[in-house]
Amino acid sequence: MEHKSGGREEMIEGLRRHSRGAYSEAMRRYGAFVSSIVGMMIRDPRDAEEAVQDTFISAFRAIGRFDESVASFQTWLGRIAYNRSVDSLRRRTIPTGEISELTAAEDCDDTDENLEADIDLLREALELLAPVERTLLTLVYFDDIPLEEVAYIMQLNRPVISSRLYRLRNKLARIINERKKQH
Repeated sequence: MEHKSGGREEMIEGLRRHSRGAYSEAMRRYGAFVSSIVGMMIRDPRDAEEAVQDTFISAFRAIGRFDESVASFQTWLGRIAYNRSVDSLRRRTIPTGEISELTAAEDCDDTDENLEADIDLLREALELLAPVERTLLTLVYFDDIPLEEVAYIMQLNRPVISSRLYRLRNKLARIINERKKQH
C-alpha cells in the first residue's frame, strides 16, 4: 500500500518540473516496490536491474500522463514496472516456467512440525510458476495490494484476477502435494 506521507504531492510536482531531487526522491521511496515487482518476474539480476531502470525512466518521461484520479502514484509505477518486465521477458523468449497438470490435490498438512517443510515446498512451487503467475500471487498475498490495484497494475479486470487467483491456489496445492509424494 502507498503511504500517505507528506511530500508525495511535492515530489510528483517536482517530477513534472523535471527536478533531479524529485527523481532521487521517487527512486528512494518506490525503488524497493519496483524492484519487488520486477524481481518476481525477471530472475537474472542484471536484466532485473535494467528493467527497474527502464521503469523509472519510462515513468519520468510519462509523468505528464499520470492521473491520480485513476491510480495512486505507486500503483501507476507498479503498472509500468509490470509492463517493462513483460517486455523484457518477451525479448529474451525464455521458458515461462509452466508445468504440466499434476495429480489431484490433497489437503496440506498444517501442523507445527511440518510448517517449515510446507514453507519450503511453497517456495519451490512458486519458483515453478510462470513469472506472471508468481507476480500475481505475490502482489495479492505477500505484498497485500488490493485487488483493484493489482488489476490496474496487471491490466486485467477484478473478476479475471479473482479467477486466476482461484486457479493458482489450486495449482500450487497440486504442485505442493506432488512434491510431498516425491520426498
